[in-house]
Amino acid sequence: MKIKIHSMTPNPVSLCANASYISHASHKVTDIFEGKGPKNPLDYLLKIMKMGHLSVLEHAYFNLLIEDAPVTAEIFLIRFRLASFTVKSRRYTDVVKDGFAENLEKPLKASYLKKIREFYQTLMDSGVPLEDARFILPYAFKTNLIASVNGRELGYMLYSALHEPAL
Repeated sequence: MKIKIHSMTPNPVSLCANASYISHASHKVTDIFEGKGPKNPLDYLLKIMKMGHLSVLEHAYFNLLIEDAPVTAEIFLIRFRLASFTVKSRRYTDVVKDGFAENLEKPLKASYLKKIREFYQTLMDSGVPLEDARFILPYAFKTNLIASVNGRELGYMLYSALHEPAL
């Protein structure tokens, strides 16, 4: 699996620090964003986060490209409703061409995958639409997607991926 940051909010630390600074500074918002914000944005933002004010992180956005991920990654992402994502369609594309996840706890046998591929191809050759043929596939095929997520939700996603038990 490959994950790449495609794009992101420019200067996310300064943006989020300035956004937080608005709440208690006497300056106007435009003045804050034109240089009257906190002197050290990173230190200031860390202080704000330690106080539990994480909502300011929602002003920064990250666009992630996720390639050859197990399809279960989609199920994981669904939990994070503040993230927007677009996945490769299983209705209109032949997902078998992308292959199946091979690093599973109990890998699928090659003979089983061969039979599945053959049956899937037979269905398509006989005129069954891709969107219907896909239902015979095991949930071990790979997927490709783009996810757009704010900084707060990205932190929650990373924490969940690293520290919560698999569902």
